[in-house]
Amino acid sequence: MTKKRLSMLILSGWLVSVLLVFWWFELRYISRIEPSLLNQDRVGAEMGELIKAAGTSADGAPVVVHFIDPECGCSRETYEHLKTLAKSSAGKAQANSSGAKARVLVSNHTDLLFTRTDGALPEPLNEMKRINLNHVPAVTPAVGVWKADGTLVYLGAYSTGPSCGSGADLLQEALRSAAGDPAPLPDWPIQVSCHCRWTS
Repeated sequence: MTKKRLSMLILSGWLVSVLLVFWWFELRYISRIEPSLLNQDRVGAEMGELIKAAGTSADGAPVVVHFIDPECGCSRETYEHLKTLAKSSAGKAQANSSGAKARVLVSNHTDLLFTRTDGALPEPLNEMKRINLNHVPAVTPAVGVWKADGTLVYLGAYSTGPSCGSGADLLQEALRSAAGDPAPLPDWPIQVSCHCRWTS
């Protein structure tokens, strides 16, 4: 075997190793969220009853519940997604050049958090009110949107892309729907999403 061929084999082996490491740390969490993993009927009913009984949304605003495990490697993109959402119009309809109302970007809403960690939480999770639920999705991060009357609008991934914030923004679409925008949400199955099983 020539020295050049040996060098090429070593380089090829190194590249394969790098790709395998990248797959292990980045791609192992990317897959489809099957509807059965969301526990939609039980989560929707329990949270709906809580909203109606506790008056969680007395001002009539939609309720958003974030199901997030900070230990999940997919959660980092979720934080950035939520920060971007917080900087949006927050339900203030913008006027177009003719003076007519433009489509509402994000409705005013109440943010709640379900997490199983007892440790310190990063922004913006540390600003959310924490709740306890008996029934939650089997995967995280996930998000649910309920109308003020307890009706479930959406439960699933934050977006359609392989990382939170990429692809179609399902959270924004669900908030628009909860606010009365007739735009339909995408049908299942969502092709790919970054998510984990709960660590505790």
